[in-house]
Amino acid sequence: QRQMCIRDSITSCHNISSEELEKEFNSAYYSYLGQLSRYAYMKVGDYDRARDIVQDAFVRVWNYMLKGKKILAMKTFLYHVISNLIIDEYRKKHTVSLDVLVEEGFDPAYDESERTIDIHDAGRQMLLLNKLSPKYGGILSMRYAQDLSIKEIARVTRQSRNTVAVQIHRGLGKLRLRANAQAYALAH
Repeated sequence: QRQMCIRDSITSCHNISSEELEKEFNSAYYSYLGQLSRYAYMKVGDYDRARDIVQDAFVRVWNYMLKGKKILAMKTFLYHVISNLIIDEYRKKHTVSLDVLVEEGFDPAYDESERTIDIHDAGRQMLLLNKLSPKYGGILSMRYAQDLSIKEIARVTRQSRNTVAVQIHRGLGKLRLRANAQAYALAH
């Protein structure tokens, strides 16, 4: 058994066996894998990269738990880890030339029109959300795409619940304005 130590508001002191630790981790993995994968995909726009980010997050959480730390709010903690990994991904993202892509097997003549049609509406909505400042877009994404509660978002962002609620309200207002402007532009 391991003695767990207090690190922050997400952890607490507990004795836990290796079997209990593995059971807790597996439960979190199977419960949250789909939600976390969708969240990461919406943020990075690349399925393979999103899957890598989620895997990396679970590895980090497992290593964190192996150090003897108990996570009290697993879902919140996982979103926090993934959000940080996505921020890291944005920071290191760089452009690649078409020649390099072709050398790696990319075929610009390949037709993905059916797939594009299937994801067109969701993509348009995500574009609107991504055009908002990260302050509002991230909060709205956590609230409506990941179905996190205001309390959980407050833990992930380390803000008060009131601040999160105000940001959701203001973000929805800004999103409505952008959606109305886009609908008007398409109509005229």
